[in-house]
Amino acid sequence: MRYIFIFSLLVLVGSSCSLLKDKGANDPDGDKVVNIDLNRNDSLKYKYVFFKALKSKYTGSLSEALQYFDYCHKLNPTASEPYYQMSLIADRIDEIKDALKYGRKAVQFSPDNKWYRLHLANLHIRRNQLDSAIIQYEYLDRMKPENLDFQYRLANLYNENGQYQNALQYYKKIEDKVGLNKEIAIRKQQMYSKIGEKEKAIKEIENLIENSSTDARLYGILAELYASYNMYDKAEKMYTKLFEIDSTNNMGQMSMIRFYQQNNKYQKAIETYYKIIENKSIRFGSKMLVFINLLNKDKKILSYSYELEECLNKLSSQYPARVEVHTLYADLFLKLNQFTNAAKHLRILAYSDKSKQIYWDQLLSVYSLQGKFQDLYEDGKKAIKEFNKEPRLYFLASIGANQVGESDSAVYYLHQGLNFLSSGNQKLRADYYAQLAEAYHNLNKHKESDKYFEKALKIQPNNQFLLNNYSYYLSLRNEKLDMALDYSEKTIEKEPNNSVYLDTYAWILYKIGKYRKSKRYIEKAIENNGSGDGDILEHYGDILYKNGDVEQAVEQWKKAREKGRDSEELDFKINNKKLPE
Repeated sequence: MRYIFIFSLLVLVGSSCSLLKDKGANDPDGDKVVNIDLNRNDSLKYKYVFFKALKSKYTGSLSEALQYFDYCHKLNPTASEPYYQMSLIADRIDEIKDALKYGRKAVQFSPDNKWYRLHLANLHIRRNQLDSAIIQYEYLDRMKPENLDFQYRLANLYNENGQYQNALQYYKKIEDKVGLNKEIAIRKQQMYSKIGEKEKAIKEIENLIENSSTDARLYGILAELYASYNMYDKAEKMYTKLFEIDSTNNMGQMSMIRFYQQNNKYQKAIETYYKIIENKSIRFGSKMLVFINLLNKDKKILSYSYELEECLNKLSSQYPARVEVHTLYADLFLKLNQFTNAAKHLRILAYSDKSKQIYWDQLLSVYSLQGKFQDLYEDGKKAIKEFNKEPRLYFLASIGANQVGESDSAVYYLHQGLNFLSSGNQKLRADYYAQLAEAYHNLNKHKESDKYFEKALKIQPNNQFLLNNYSYYLSLRNEKLDMALDYSEKTIEKEPNNSVYLDTYAWILYKIGKYRKSKRYIEKAIENNGSGDGDILEHYGDILYKNGDVEQAVEQWKKAREKGRDSEELDFKINNKKLPE
């Protein structure tokens, strides 16, 4: 009864019986395949184990199935179906190397099985082994020359592999059988373009238009093709024809914008974009993307700022509920360095969509660039409430706090932000330390200030800003003047015409009593745009006084007051024509 049951099961897997009938063949690599004749008992045993393997596979017991299929090979080493099944399982569990190994074995023992070859070809394609995939499809094409699908896939593989002549040959073979085909003709045009056969590329699309003169897409393709060969008049005619057929064709309009930009016809590009805005069949997101491309493709477009702004006004009126339009406004105004307008739109974005940190970040950064420190401080506090774990927002808020006299708040924000700063972000960490140094200096906590200057310099030892400010603050306190002079000297070595760095260097020389040398460097600072800086002018007066030129010293002190310097000490110098004791 047991053998009767086994035989009845084998009826269900009859296809596997053919595995025992292979007479032998040569594999693609030329290895001779020798089949083994099984006696009846071995054959029944093989079929039983093979069925168990299939059952395990279909019930999800893949490891067990692999063991059964492997045992099948011990019973019949030349059977191809177990290798094929093992390849399918290996592919299913992402063991691609094993999938390829078993797939090759299946093809070796059944070279004319198209399913094995298709499976192996697909494995090669997924590993981008196009040469190997091509070998499989070439075999399939020889085996089934009437199969157009094999030829089409083979042509596509040749194309993808850069074997354009072979691809063209196969596309022509397909066309000979099916006639003119739009997609094939477009692929041929693309390949002719790649290999520099301009006339043939153009002819492919012209033939399509002759056969289908109302297909607007073809005119767009031909227009772009003409433009790529600098045949601009013909390209423009094709765009005109395109819009005669389909006046709202969105792809054509976007293509035409690119065409006008390439030919420096910015006014026409903007006019075409205006039509895109009015085209209700084009999605809002596409209109956004077209404007972004229009704005970022060429800086020359910015000379049409009024027209660009009018486009955005039109877009905004058409989509009043879409707050995203303000991102386009902000982008435009930032590129135009119109920071006040950019900040207005960034603020709308930040307050309308509080879920996006980038809006707050950009808004605060613009405030910093503008020197609007009160706004930076106030909106910085709001940003931190929304994103209380973003170290950059704490940093930006601290800049505003420092500049409006809220240095205690700056210190608090900076220490809070440090808790969320990753160890890998050393650039921002150095900025944090520098800002802490400034805040503690403002609070007259000089020991803490010096500590953070030194921590920042440990990360960025050549940072000009740090070297200058630290050395200047030391000179104000008459502390570590030799180190201050060394730091300051580094800044003027790197930037010898920077009036601020020259002033610091001159002032440290003054502090150590080198008045003549100090006078030489303060005058270099004046010559390099320092004549409008009240601090530099006051220092110049002090240095002139120490060099014995009292009248000129008083003259420079007066100029310093005219430039905004206002202190009792400066008034004393002017009124008494001398330095305080």
